[in-house]
Amino acid sequence: MAKILFVDYEKCTLCGLCIMVCSFKHAGEFNPLKARITLNRNIAEGLMLPNVCWQCESPAPCEESCPVEAISRNEETGALIIDFDECTVCETCIDACPYDNIRKSPDSEEIIKCDLCGGDPECVKYCAYDALTFLEADQANLEKLEGIREKIHQIAVT
Repeated sequence: MAKILFVDYEKCTLCGLCIMVCSFKHAGEFNPLKARITLNRNIAEGLMLPNVCWQCESPAPCEESCPVEAISRNEETGALIIDFDECTVCETCIDACPYDNIRKSPDSEEIIKCDLCGGDPECVKYCAYDALTFLEADQANLEKLEGIREKIHQIAVT
């Protein structure tokens, strides 16, 4: 069964360790701009929430929008993966993501998004408060995830 990356916002302290670990894993440096996890901010409501790629069901908006079919699902991990040899950096996937989880790397011409670290997410290993977990994608967890997606989407669009 596939797994999903789950954020328990009740446990998250916004320490940023997951962001630093992610950027180090993928870019070899501690730089939040290079992490695949971001903070969504809604200043008006005083909210900040960590935001991870939800690996939407196929066809995912990013996958469907890609004109060169450079985004596909890794059947083993369930992650939507970008084929950098095919990607033209047209940014349609960035515009298509309703959760603001895909962006351009700040120092390269690459699109970046969570790839679940090949099925073993580093952010989960280092979360000091167990706010990040990698759970079986059963019906109960998928329903919880949908509630979180809605909350994140409300924050991202306001």
